[in-house]
Amino acid sequence: MPTIMETIGIDIAIRKKPDIIIIDVRLSDIRGTEAAKILRQDKETADIPIVFVTASVMADGIEETKNITDSGFIGKSINPCTFAKGISQFIRKDN
Repeated sequence: MPTIMETIGIDIAIRKKPDIIIIDVRLSDIRGTEAAKILRQDKETADIPIVFVTASVMADGIEETKNITDSGFIGKSINPCTFAKGISQFIRKDN
């Protein structure tokens, strides 16, 4: 069950419909992939690209993110100079 902050994050995404959702795989009470599944089940956020950001660059962590359609993966540590370029590949050009 998501915490109040995670629920707020999911609710904000549903209301605001951002161009992209960036989420850590390891949240405090649920996996980021579980939050992503909740977002995929809502018609308002089902098609928004999701990028997982995590220090878990182990094969099982990467594999877990591959089960979420229309998503990508960026491993930590993040280089601020290249982060925007990395994220831009997931943003749809028609937005």
